[in-house]
Amino acid sequence: MTIDIPRPDLPVSKVVLPPDSDSFDGPRLLSYWHFNRIPHATFHSFDGGGLRLSLQKEVIDSLTCPAMLLRRTPALGYEATTLMDFSPRRAAHKAGLVLHRNSTAYVALLRTRDGLQVVESGRVSATIPYRGDRVWLRLRADGIS
Repeated sequence: MTIDIPRPDLPVSKVVLPPDSDSFDGPRLLSYWHFNRIPHATFHSFDGGGLRLSLQKEVIDSLTCPAMLLRRTPALGYEATTLMDFSPRRAAHKAGLVLHRNSTAYVALLRTRDGLQVVESGRVSATIPYRGDRVWLRLRADGIS
């Protein structure tokens, strides 16, 4: 059964899409950035055309308040790239780029004290030795599979 419903007599409005990239010029995050949970304390700041995130005790699969800054995916297929400057001092110190659905379904590219890790839903699937502080990270999503 099909029912045709006439369009209401409302003005046409344009959909404004957020820009593809962000230079983090400050003084605050743009509206398309959000947190997974309300943070206990501010853990981000702007640093001369970049964004600085301070380490928090929570991890990606924490249900309390993961220290993550998120942006909704723009489509089923897209790419996210960032230059990260991170010097982990302890084994527990990790930072990176995450494709996050929920606390049990995510893919992360992380810089750890020992190198780079690919983590899939809590399981390390690859490790690459790396000692530099600066690293380019890129995640690519190719559709729904």
